[in-house]
Formats: sequence, structure tokens, C-alpha cells
Amino acid sequence: MSEQARDGALAAYWQFFESFNTRDSEKFASALQFPHLRVSARGPAPSIIAKPDLQAQGTSYERILATGWHHTIGAEPEVLHLSPEKVHIRGGWTRYNKDDEPILTNFVTYIVTLVENHWGIQCRFGVDPGPDGETPKTAATALTVLEGALAAMGSGDLTAATELFNYPHFNIDPGDVRSYASADEVAPTLPSGDVKPSDLRALQSGPNSVSMAFDAKIDRRDMQGVVLATEREGHWGIESRSIIVH
Repeated sequence: MSEQARDGALAAYWQFFESFNTRDSEKFASALQFPHLRVSARGPAPSIIAKPDLQAQGTSYERILATGWHHTIGAEPEVLHLSPEKVHIRGGWTRYNKDDEPILTNFVTYIVTLVENHWGIQCRFGVDPGPDGETPKTAATALTVLEGALAAMGSGDLTAATELFNYPHFNIDPGDVRSYASADEVAPTLPSGDVKPSDLRALQSGPNSVSMAFDAKIDRRDMQGVVLATEREGHWGIESRSIIVH
């Protein structure tokens, strides 16, 4: 089962770039799962895209073509966590001009899901790096936030945990992307007590956002997660999460 999930998710990852390069917004939308979400600290506030036709309407190639873009090549992916219906992948992409010269590179963590026998990209955690690439300083800051949030959950202090979130906060599951507007809404969705985290690590970092992965024990079950921490108005907090419990 794990090999089937890996193969399906990796095929969806490469299809994402192949369909984008067609310049066909409807074909690109077919590589995604809906509701769909892209989260990053740059650009407009993230919003959930409910349907493929709304994604197609919102995909504009004119702005990208104006930069000299000709095609995009995906980075070699790393499968982080596997379940039968959800896979976390560290990847990204580079845009090139017609002379195969790089224009822009971004680092992205992808949540790939299986819905109705279709593997597709449900969510993208983009870190939008600056011209110097990844940023170790922000990675250290974000890891402190994640460590604090998990420790607060483990001690049962959900108030302290939710203070280390940014809002709206998003949770991603197969075919289901949920938005929480406040700490009061998030708190009931968090584990409390008997949370034993391990192997916290930064995956990708930019000036204002960092994707991270962690393993943990929750009520003696194995939990694996990826989160995106962002800086919003000077506050670093966990803005989105995808959790797998075995």
C-alpha cells in the first residue's frame, strides 16, 4: 500500500508541472485536488479555492509570460511521510526562459492526496525565498515556535499553544481544507496531553515563512506532520498544518 501511495503521489507531483507548462488553465486545475490551498507569507492572504473552474479562472499566464517565462521544471522530490490517502513531499520548482536560463526558484512542500481514485495536489506550502535562497535565521525562529506549540499541547496548555498560531489557520486533509479564524476555533482541534514530539526539522525557509516536519507520539500512536510557520505583522506563528496519524 505504501508503494502505491508513493507512486501515485510522485506521479501527481510531476503531472503538476507538466500540466502547468501546457498554458492550459483547465488542464492545470485537473492536477489539483479541491478544495485547494496555496499558503505563503508573500502576496495576498491565502484563500481556499473551492472548485476547479474557480482555479482555472484565477490562473493567469500573462503575468508570468511577461517575466520571460517559457517553462518550469520541478525540483527532485523527497517523500517525507506516507499514508494510504495522503503524502507529504518536499519539492519546488525553477522557471526558465526560452534559452533555458533560470528566472526564479521557489521551495515548496506539497500535500498530495487521494480522492475518488485520483491523486492530486491538495495544498502547497510555499516559502518564497529571496535572491540568496534559504534563510537559516528564520528557520531557527520557526523551529522555536513549533517546539513551543508542541510542548504546550503536551502539557495540556492549549491557550499557550494557540498563541503560537497565525490566523486564519488552515488544516489539510484529503478532500477537506478547513480554515479557523481564531484561537477559540483552533483549540478544540488540537491534541492535549500525552504528546511526545521528536525529530523536529526545518524543511525549507524564506524571509517570512518556513516549512517544517516533525514526528511525535500521541496517545501511543505515531503522528507525522508538516506545518508552515509565517511571519504576519511581526508575529511568527503556525499558519497551516497537515497531520498523518498511524
